[in-house]
Amino acid sequence: MYWFAIFGYLIGSVPFGIIFTRMLNLGDIRAIGSKNIGATNVLRTGNKTAAFLTLLFDMLKGWAPVWLYMHYSSCNDYGNCSGVFFCQHISTNAVVIALLSIFGHVFPIFAKFKGGKGVATTIGTYIALSPFCASVLLGAWGVTLLLSKISSLSALISICIICPIIGAISIFFGGGLSFFVFTLLCGALIAATHYQNIKRLIYGTESRIGH
Repeated sequence: MYWFAIFGYLIGSVPFGIIFTRMLNLGDIRAIGSKNIGATNVLRTGNKTAAFLTLLFDMLKGWAPVWLYMHYSSCNDYGNCSGVFFCQHISTNAVVIALLSIFGHVFPIFAKFKGGKGVATTIGTYIALSPFCASVLLGAWGVTLLLSKISSLSALISICIICPIIGAISIFFGGGLSFFVFTLLCGALIAATHYQNIKRLIYGTESRIGH
């Protein structure tokens, strides 16, 4: 488990926003817009390809360590599966690895501990832990983004509100207490990384995608 945990943090720390903007000669993303290395700020460069690649790989680095652990560890967390909703138990080890990959993105060792806000990586961990919950999460995020055109609002509604709800429901479907705690911690972390966005949302000054 320890090697998976270390791998989770290290792969989470890979700053794909910086990598892709440099590969495409878009400059240093940390000097553009919100100075954040996530996909939303990469989109402010005007390069949709860079933004899409950043989003995709930020999700993959949340998914990969959790998926690898759940499929290849001796714990065999997928060994008793009750369908698309939840496995009968999502282990504490898998949850810890998921959290470390998210922390790696928010506090990356490869970028002086100044990372993104954790949304895409969090979604990636949910895809590995519970595809059903991930689909609910992505649906809430997509609908909110479509209606509001505000990326931060989509993240806050989907992860800070929807995640705790599905975490609570998971207790009755075998997800386990660890998964519920995970949803609460994800909500708290995303709220913390979006502190300035929340202030702008309250005052009606938050920017919209495309503006």
